[in-house]
This record gives sequence, C-alpha cells and structure tokens, in this order.
Amino acid sequence: YQPADPHFSSYSHALYDRLRIEDPFHWAPAVGEWLITRHADAKSMLRHPDLVPLEGLRSRGLHPEKYAEWSALSLFCQEALILCSGPGHLLGRRYFAAVLRQRPLAELAPECRVIVERRLEALRRMGGGDLVAEFTRAVPLEFIGSQLGIPVDDMEFLGECTEGVLLILERKTDLQQFEEINCRIAQALDYLMGL
Repeated sequence: YQPADPHFSSYSHALYDRLRIEDPFHWAPAVGEWLITRHADAKSMLRHPDLVPLEGLRSRGLHPEKYAEWSALSLFCQEALILCSGPGHLLGRRYFAAVLRQRPLAELAPECRVIVERRLEALRRMGGGDLVAEFTRAVPLEFIGSQLGIPVDDMEFLGECTEGVLLILERKTDLQQFEEINCRIAQALDYLMGL
C-alpha cells in the first residue's frame, strides 16, 4: 500500500480486492495506519461506542491545550455528529432522525427534483463542467439550504467554509492547515449565529 506512488491509482482496485480477501485489517507502514478494507468491518468499527475519532490529534502532539486555542475547531470537534462517539453520537442521531421525519421524504422529492434539474440544465448550458463542483457537491448544499431557509449563494459560502474540514482526521494535516480549518469554521459559525 503506497498511496504516494504516482501509479497507485492504476493498481489500487486490485490491491484493495486482494486485501479484502487476504488481509482485511492491514497495517500499512508507508502511512503508519491500519486499513480496514471490508464494508462490514468498517461499519462495525465506526459504530463502536469506544471509538474516539480525535485520538489521532493527541497522538500527533495536538493536546487539548493546543487545540483549545482554536475555539471554532474545538467546538466543531465536540459537537459534530460524525466525530461524536458513545451516548453523544446516539443522541445526535436520534435528534437528526426526528428532524428528518418531520416531513415524509416523498414530500421532499419534487423540491429535490427541481434542484437537480436546474443544476443539470446549467451544466447543459455551459456545455459541461466540473461534475463534482457543479452537481454532486452543489445539489446537497442547495437542498440542505432550502430546508434550513438559507439562500443558495450563502450555502455555497458555507460549503466553501466547511470544505476540507475532515482533513483534521488525516495524519498528514499540519499545524497551518489546522489554523486554516479553524478560520473557516469560525466564518461559518459567525454567519450562522448572525442568521
């Protein structure tokens, strides 16, 4: 497993297939991390109540007193559902599910369809474009914004603010990137508090 190899993408699928069969919990010395290659195993690990997603920060010397300086990032780490474990995660999931059940999904489909069609039409008019930026990223942002009453342009701003936030879980993230992420989260929080 050598993700830094420029040719990695040409053989990565075959490698992952082999690892899933021969070594589903693979220690990768090149990156100093474990690879969990089977869906069921990854799902089980992510749902385990003892999993502490931010342990990696401490293992890199980013102790609580250091990331306490980054108040926005600290708040995000404490409150973000995807980073919570144990009772906090379960409580957050229950709350989120209750919010989603307020309106049946079938009622939301026409609104979602309008957003999808508008985004596809914009791509057609441009003669193509960046499918990720103009569609797969834009559609969920616009839909979530419409449910929260946030204007489309502002959701694009919030998307830019939060893009890359999950780099905090990457071992290669450096202090400057943590500073930038903290600033982005602070901008998003300032906007939301004002709203």
